[in-house]
Amino acid sequence: MKLDSVNLVTSLMKHPGQWCMIPESAAGQFKKESPNAVFQKVYDSPPDIVYYKLTHRYPKSSSIPGLTIFDEVLKQRITDLGKEREK
Repeated sequence: MKLDSVNLVTSLMKHPGQWCMIPESAAGQFKKESPNAVFQKVYDSPPDIVYYKLTHRYPKSSSIPGLTIFDEVLKQRITDLGKEREK
């Protein structure tokens, strides 16, 4: 199961022997809510998450300027992420 909320993970992790993977940035909160949890660092990164951008085939004319801006920002972000990975 893939969960996108640490709050949800902590509510489901109630029994010994259960395990999950969370980002390091969420470990502090998880430790507060589950003080008996054991943390182990994973050295091999999980595969990247694939994201899809869905756009209506026939957007309203009033939506087109906003969609254009969003597309420009998204393309720039993707370019920036590619440069970060090259480092």
